[in-house]
Amino acid sequence: MSFFTDSLLNELSQTPDHLAQLITKLSHEKQVCIWGTGVAGQLVCKTGRSFGIPVTCFADGNKKDGCTQTLLGLPVRSPAEIPADAFVLIEADVRYQIHERVRHLQCTGYAYIDPLLFSHYRTGDRERVMQQYSENAAEIDRVYDAFRDDLSRRTFRNVLMHRAVHSLELLWEVFSPNQYFCNDVIQNAAGSFADCGAFNGDTLRAFLAQVGEQDYSYYAFEPQEQNCRDLEQFVQEQQLSRVQVCRAGIWDRQETLCFSENTAEDDLAWTLSDAVTGSESLIHADTLDHLMNGKPLDFIKMDIEGAELRALRGAEFTIRSSLPILAISSYHELDHLWLVPRAIQEFSGDYHISCRHHSWNLADTVCYGIAQKEGK
Repeated sequence: MSFFTDSLLNELSQTPDHLAQLITKLSHEKQVCIWGTGVAGQLVCKTGRSFGIPVTCFADGNKKDGCTQTLLGLPVRSPAEIPADAFVLIEADVRYQIHERVRHLQCTGYAYIDPLLFSHYRTGDRERVMQQYSENAAEIDRVYDAFRDDLSRRTFRNVLMHRAVHSLELLWEVFSPNQYFCNDVIQNAAGSFADCGAFNGDTLRAFLAQVGEQDYSYYAFEPQEQNCRDLEQFVQEQQLSRVQVCRAGIWDRQETLCFSENTAEDDLAWTLSDAVTGSESLIHADTLDHLMNGKPLDFIKMDIEGAELRALRGAEFTIRSSLPILAISSYHELDHLWLVPRAIQEFSGDYHISCRHHSWNLADTVCYGIAQKEGK
């Protein structure tokens, strides 16, 4: 019998909430400067103001000195123009090494912040998350025990820890490059590929870069109109006859859904609907089983803003009959971290599951399922 969750809860009870500590520290600073002027930076600013944090300016590493620019009513400064008594809040990938630039400035300090969790943070989050872990301990233990490799177990543990204590270092420890394929879990993707949540073709481009001369069929499902137009234009320009674009959301039944459309180019806005002002439209949603109409698949990728569990139910026939490789996002909802791998296991006992995290912040935790097919 596994005691993973008991051990996790014990560790969490002794670990402070890093974000709560940071908010307290920032509220006592004279000035706080946010490094980054995109959607994430604006979101951090708005959230910071709601916590009483004295945000007084933005910093743009590419801005020239003396050029007047404002954002959300605040000045945008070059690094050299950041006030000496300002604390710099960095909302960017640590791999950009922005902290190295900040260290050379006469600032009071710096910290990285996860804009996704920060925007949803509420006092007492750690206790609420721990309670959810306690209530689902049996399911969490089953998933932990089902992982076949140490990195999956360590990634699962660190991601669960991060959700409670908001320490970005936990995610940096287990960061894995190359989301979906060309990584240590999935070396190559080929054959018949279903891209559920195709966005503007980012996964398609990565697929084409590695598929080479191998035969393939690519089905790109995306509900947002502009993304579909961009995809179709790319397919036409590249003369990709083996790529089909379908404007549809993937769901567990045929239904018309209300979809929040954000106009920002940053894909962070697609993760947080309140990051920018958006509009709503009606979209067609359908099951993958119906859309594929019996065609077998070799690979299914899903990143569909929290609809993954329902979409998996709508792909049951295709999955059970084809046993495709599965790469399913499991980060949109807290309980998806264990419910998505459990759902994959329920399709077939032949599936081996792995967990990888592909981002510097909350986003892009992926559960992989690889079936051990007969004769292979």
